[in-house]
Amino acid sequence: MGPTLLFHLGAGPGDLAEFCERYAESFNGWWDDLGEPHLDPTTAELLVGGLRPITDAHGVDDLAARRDALLTAVVAATHGRARDDAVDGETPQ
Repeated sequence: MGPTLLFHLGAGPGDLAEFCERYAESFNGWWDDLGEPHLDPTTAELLVGGLRPITDAHGVDDLAARRDALLTAVVAATHGRARDDAVDGETPQ
């Protein structure tokens, strides 16, 4: 699951198009020093279109459940690791 799909899920019921509209000004401010990239309506349409095969096949609830399962697996896999590394004198990564 990449950042674009996570943005889609983070938008709530409005989907990625609403996310792009809501945060375009912020993204454009962050990207100003990159030259010409802008989160304009044309770019938003490309992003939404790129997700369409996934979003047409899977509802938001299904995708959110998959995201949550992945995050739970990461937390379970790393639980206690930073604490254990610190005890061993290693720098947590």
